[in-house]
Amino acid sequence: MTTVPHFDMPFRFGTGGVHAAVCEQNSGDDITNCVEACVRTIRGTRMFVPNFGITDPLFAIKTGPLFITDLMQAEVQENEPRASTQFTDVGSLDAMIANIIVEVSNE
Repeated sequence: MTTVPHFDMPFRFGTGGVHAAVCEQNSGDDITNCVEACVRTIRGTRMFVPNFGITDPLFAIKTGPLFITDLMQAEVQENEPRASTQFTDVGSLDAMIANIIVEVSNE
């Protein structure tokens, strides 16, 4: 049982389907969930927290993958200072697609 529970992400029901799945606040799972929420949110889409998330990378590919990963890493660090992240562009056969791996540690 968690002492200070936070909803786990993605939101789902736990064992037995009666209660929502949770993780402990400030645990590695909680920090990873927060980083994932940040990466999946485009800046400006949350009304009460307009600076949460990352800049829309849709048309940023023309500036190069290194720019995208550096920008995303800086924006995630701004939104989730508890996390230590490493963004890596693993390349793609299609120049219009950026495949990025995000490694999270809470050290």
